[in-house]
Amino acid sequence: MNKLWLSCLVTLVIDILTKQFAWRQFTPHGMHYPLGEESLYKFVIVKNEGLMLGFLSENQAFVVFIMAFAVHSLYNFLKEEEFLTKKTHLIIPAGLILGGALGNLVDRMTRGFVIDFISIGDWPVFNIADAAVVTGIILMIIPENLRNDRS
Repeated sequence: MNKLWLSCLVTLVIDILTKQFAWRQFTPHGMHYPLGEESLYKFVIVKNEGLMLGFLSENQAFVVFIMAFAVHSLYNFLKEEEFLTKKTHLIIPAGLILGGALGNLVDRMTRGFVIDFISIGDWPVFNIADAAVVTGIILMIIPENLRNDRS
């Protein structure tokens, strides 16, 4: 269980620190800071008031409730001893998902929106928490699919 909480805490701290840095460095909001001439990679501040891609942005209380419920449900699922003792390879990915979800929840509860600041090409602007959640999901799916293919 310690690896779970360590990966969750590291993800949460990195997310909070990078959002604070981006908020201070890349203001005024909406200005683009390319990492090179004609670069696909740039930093830009976006205030995300909804869920994915701005969905439900007009109802912040409901969005916070959904996020808190999701974090609570994930926490309760991960508390199940059988899950993490039988599938130890999922501990760190689960910590990434939980830490990322908590990072965005902290933003919503303290600011009323999530700070997104990483822009890559035509992808929606995202943050470290989003990247951690996606990475955690991928790290959970790939080993499970490989195990199923072998059986």
